[in-house]
Amino acid sequence: MKACTFFGETDAATDIRYDLKQVLIDLIENEGVSLFYVGDEGNFDKMVRTELKLFSTVYEHIRFSVLICNIPYTELTEEDFWHENICPFGGFFGEKSITPDRVNKYMINCSDYVVTYVTNSEGSAYKYKALAVNKGKKIIELYDNQTK
Repeated sequence: MKACTFFGETDAATDIRYDLKQVLIDLIENEGVSLFYVGDEGNFDKMVRTELKLFSTVYEHIRFSVLICNIPYTELTEEDFWHENICPFGGFFGEKSITPDRVNKYMINCSDYVVTYVTNSEGSAYKYKALAVNKGKKIIELYDNQTK
């Protein structure tokens, strides 16, 4: 089973949504990706989660997990639980919270593809894109699509 994860800047503009949809279609239909990991930070992750939720109704074989770092759930709203695959990552290790760094590295290690939206060389999205490149993951950069 092929897997994909996502890293993008928290303030990603919504005008990348069309490119994101096209990338998801290609990954599912042409690359055989059926498992997706996404975080819970910022606008980029929210866009990805929204599209994956919609795509999971069309492509019933795909699955996705939203990996969150902190327990308890008191900081989450009811809207955060729209999908059954909310995964309180810290619970895997018997911890109440876990660092985003550990979650992000886990997602990279479990994935074949990494979709990114990185506009500058600062910040965590850039850091994890570079880590994925170093690990030999296939990178799909949405920002490049915006600049063509």
